[in-house]
Amino acid sequence: MSAVEAAAAVAVPERVRLPLAAPSIDSYPQHAYYLSVMELQPGAIDWICSNYLQLSAFPAPETDELFFFDFFVPEIEKHINPWLSLQKIDRRYFAALTGDPVAALRDALACGHYLKLPLDEFHVPGTDSHQRAHYPHPSLLHGYDEQARAFEFSGYLQGRYAQARIGYDALRRAVDGLAECGLPEYPDLFLVKPQCNWPYPLDPVAVGEGIADYLGARNSMARYRTMMSPVDMRFGVDVYEALRSYALAVAAGAARSNPLPAHLLYEHKRLMARRVRRLLELGTIGLAGAAGADDWTARADAVAELGLRLRAEYLKLHRRPQRSAPPDALERLIDRLRASETALLGDLLAALKTPA
Repeated sequence: MSAVEAAAAVAVPERVRLPLAAPSIDSYPQHAYYLSVMELQPGAIDWICSNYLQLSAFPAPETDELFFFDFFVPEIEKHINPWLSLQKIDRRYFAALTGDPVAALRDALACGHYLKLPLDEFHVPGTDSHQRAHYPHPSLLHGYDEQARAFEFSGYLQGRYAQARIGYDALRRAVDGLAECGLPEYPDLFLVKPQCNWPYPLDPVAVGEGIADYLGARNSMARYRTMMSPVDMRFGVDVYEALRSYALAVAAGAARSNPLPAHLLYEHKRLMARRVRRLLELGTIGLAGAAGADDWTARADAVAELGLRLRAEYLKLHRRPQRSAPPDALERLIDRLRASETALLGDLLAALKTPA
C-alpha cells in the first residue's frame, strides 16, 4: 500500500452525525443516553416494556437528596442487552493509550460508536454548572464537524435533555477539568452501538412478575440475588408515600426541591400506557367480558393524564418552595393516581395471558 493509500485508509470524514431516537425515558442519563441509541431499532420497545416497570426510592445523602427516585432496572449500564453493543473502558487508561481526546473521540464516532463519557460541566456550554462550578457529569457524543471544530452531544441543558455543540478546545478542557472535580466519580467511558444481539419479543411473564412486584411493593432485587444483594429501600406503590413525604419536606423548607421525581413518575405512567397498547397489539390481554381494547387504553391514558397533572402540580411547589401552603392538591393527586393505577394494574394482571 502506498503512503497516499494508507493516508486515505485512515482518513476520517469531515463530518459525522449519528442518528438519535427520542428516548421513552429522559429523566436520567443512565436511561436517556442508552435508549436514544437502542430505540433506533423498532423491536427494542418490547425489551423496554418488559423491563422498565418497577420503581424504587431510597435516601441519597451523598447528593444532598432526601431520596433518590428512579426506575429499577437491574443491569443499569446494559452490558447484557439484546439491542446494544457496549464497551466499557477506564477513561484514564483510554487517555493514556490515545493521547489527544479530540482525535480519539472523533475516530470512534467515524467508526459508528456513540460515546458516553464524563465531562467537567464547568466547560460545557448550556449546563447549569457552565463557568460556575466544576461538576462531573456524563454526556453522549454523537457527531462532530471538522469545519466547525466541534462535537455534537446530548446532555442536560438548563434542566432538559437536549442536543448541543461543544468546541474541540472546550472538550479538551472539559476532559482535563475532571481532575478538578470531586464526587461523584465517573471512572469509565462507554462505546455504544445499536445492535441486535438476539431476538427479544415482549415477555408477558416478565411483565406479570413486574406488575406483581410493583403492586406488592416487593423488593425486586430479591429476583437477582445471584447478581446483587437486596438493599432496603421502597419499591412499587410504596414510592407514592416517599414522594408525599418528600413534597411535604420541600414545602416545609426541610429539603431541596428536585422536579425529576415527579417527571419520572409521569414517564412511568406514560410508558405503562404504551405497554398496555403493545400488549393489546399482541393479543396478550384477555378481552373476555365487557372490557374491550378501547376500555383498556382509555384507563391507561387516564392514569398517564393523572401523572401529567401531578407533575404540573409539583412544579408549582418547585417554583415557590418554602413559600407554598402545604401541598393539599398534590397530596390528593398522589392518592388519586395511586388508586387509579392500582385498580388498572390489578385488572391487567388478572387479564394477562402468560404461557403455561
